[in-house]
Amino acid sequence: MVGRVFVALDTKRLLVIILFISIFAMAAHEVTNTDLWWHLATGKHIWETRSIPRQDIFSHTAFGNRWINHSWLSQVVIYLSYRAFGFGGLAFLTAGTITLVFLLTFLGSSGHLYIRVFATLLGALASAITWEMRPHLFSFLLAALFLFILFLYKERQRNYLFLLPLLMLLWANSHSGYVAGFILVGLPLVGEGAKHLFGSAKGRIEARKWRQLLIWGSISLAVVVLNPNTFRLYLYPLQTASIEPLKNLSEWASPNFHLLQFHPFIWMLLLSMVTLGLSARRADLTDLLYLLVFGYMSLLAARNISLFALVATPVLAKYGSLAWHSWRGGEEPPTGGRPQGWQLPLNWFILLLVLAGCIVKVSPTLTPSANLVAQKRSLPYEAADFLARNDLPPELFNSYNWGGFLIWRLHPQYRVFIDGRTHLYGEEVLDEYLKAYWASSQWREPLERYDINSIIIERDSTFAALLTESPNWQQVYADELAVVFVREP
Repeated sequence: MVGRVFVALDTKRLLVIILFISIFAMAAHEVTNTDLWWHLATGKHIWETRSIPRQDIFSHTAFGNRWINHSWLSQVVIYLSYRAFGFGGLAFLTAGTITLVFLLTFLGSSGHLYIRVFATLLGALASAITWEMRPHLFSFLLAALFLFILFLYKERQRNYLFLLPLLMLLWANSHSGYVAGFILVGLPLVGEGAKHLFGSAKGRIEARKWRQLLIWGSISLAVVVLNPNTFRLYLYPLQTASIEPLKNLSEWASPNFHLLQFHPFIWMLLLSMVTLGLSARRADLTDLLYLLVFGYMSLLAARNISLFALVATPVLAKYGSLAWHSWRGGEEPPTGGRPQGWQLPLNWFILLLVLAGCIVKVSPTLTPSANLVAQKRSLPYEAADFLARNDLPPELFNSYNWGGFLIWRLHPQYRVFIDGRTHLYGEEVLDEYLKAYWASSQWREPLERYDINSIIIERDSTFAALLTESPNWQQVYADELAVVFVREP
């Protein structure tokens, strides 16, 4: 048995193994996401009280308001993972989940192996901007599972559609991104339905299979109601997306293509269009719809790029293989055969070398000390300790990016002004926050309206400079990252 495993490591298997080791190593990094903290705090609250909060308990600006906590199940998973394994466990969970996502994407792709490997790697690079430990990660995994099931149904004639409602039930209780599941199912229904409507027989699924997809998709839509917020969850994604101030947040804004991190998305979008044009086969309507719809969504909001990467990877693999076949006159890309002589030990040497490099890269990210050092670069640990030790007036004004961390560190001693729960606060509070934080001419109004007596913000912010010059505010703490002010009596 050992001997058979040893000789099985040919070039193709080596390439695939290296691909997923590389994705795991890329995805393993210290846990620093600023939204993680209020998810941790909420998961802790749910686990300890055995109840899901229906009203806000963490802020003073929205305290008691209805809170549609669409991520409660993910929050419990995140908290229990942290409780059992610390931040290293969360880093490992993040890397493992992302690796599983792209394993499903790779298995759900067709075409030549080397082109599939390239497309999967490019998809991973394009989506890397969203690789953070938060409920969005579980939405990413469930989207990959949906796509894999749809691939098996259409391309491999294997019917696992009955799993869609079960996955949707998990999705609706894990993240509001469940809407992507209906888009993933709805576009094949539109694409395949159009083929029947206009009499295109090529590549279309049978009418019976189309009806089955419609039935299981409709059942999936119905089970969304089985969540603590019942029917309200149907409207939640639309209500959140309509909040105008969200456009001030990087993940909700259009991608800034001057930043290198968005370039893999550009490459993937352009390559997908080029391969569609170069392949001899007419593009499948469903594939086109996936590219157009998710490409459009990604151009509107950077957070959607991860979904585009999922749908574009199999499209790029399929039409890239067809384009190569057409361009080379039917010649297949070269493939590695059975390793001969020195090739087999060389393959194992390369694999062990890659594994060693992965261990060296990943190991530090799993340690508490490395996570603490990374977190202290962007989070006000010392300033929060100062607030905890001193009985300052509890009506805080805080940086949006620090709200979640302050909830985790200081609740219930202090309640925050704002954090990442954008829908809870709505446009009114978000606008008031921006008035003050960006030091507008009306910066005093929010502080008076909400009776703010303590402020913790970035030391290098414009608002901090303004408060330093104001006779009504006294600086009581400062470090390299944060500054704390209190109102003069």
